[in-house]
Amino acid sequence: KIVAESGLRMKFVGLDITRHCFFGPERVRMMRSAQSPVIKALMKLARLHGDYIYLHDPLAMFCIVSDAYVTFKKSLLTVETSGRFSRGLCVNLDDYNWNRDVTDSATEIAVKADERGFEDECFGRIMLFEKQYVSRAV
Repeated sequence: KIVAESGLRMKFVGLDITRHCFFGPERVRMMRSAQSPVIKALMKLARLHGDYIYLHDPLAMFCIVSDAYVTFKKSLLTVETSGRFSRGLCVNLDDYNWNRDVTDSATEIAVKADERGFEDECFGRIMLFEKQYVSRAV
């Protein structure tokens, strides 16, 4: 709550956005068959994910350097600290329930992502390790 209301410039990328970004079975299969030690290590980390690897953290981290795949809107957030069932929940104070003014807010929330575009970008960058590894082995 202290951070959310600090006035610092912040961007929030919630699960409502990131849960749509993932590698499906075909890409996971390609990564599992890769020979690159980097991709093998990545797949060990992702072994609990089964046939889907969700890109929650990669998308959020990418937004630190670029908004290329995510659309943001100015917002006003706080964090619920006293609710019995909602403690820790981010509350959007400018939505239709609260309708607060966001003019002076330094906070932005993700409202839409180009899921396929980000997945393609991320997969392409990961598979570069395989291309480099195979070309060195020849």
